[in-house]
Amino acid sequence: MKTVFIKSEALSDIILDHKHFELRLDKSYFRDLKIGDTIMFKDSKRNLICIIDNLYKFKNFEHVFENLDFRNFSSRVESKKDMIKFYHNLYNKSKLSVIVFKISKKT
Repeated sequence: MKTVFIKSEALSDIILDHKHFELRLDKSYFRDLKIGDTIMFKDSKRNLICIIDNLYKFKNFEHVFENLDFRNFSSRVESKKDMIKFYHNLYNKSKLSVIVFKISKKT
């Protein structure tokens, strides 16, 4: 099981069923994950084990949000344009491709 550190707000969104997708840059740490794998999300105080229900790979952030609903990534962003801007700022306009995990809480 891989451990992924996320912001407290993002972990809260997963716990409250507001966040169903986790986006990461296509780096070696995430490339061997498969559908059905478990992943532990952690913030500074809490952790939550989730199951990967599906995996998507995209060329860039724009392609992600042309294909997936931005509202499944965060409850605090109002538009697709703002979501793309959020990820560009978070990842410093990275040119790497993107991996998206569709997740559900493990019960």
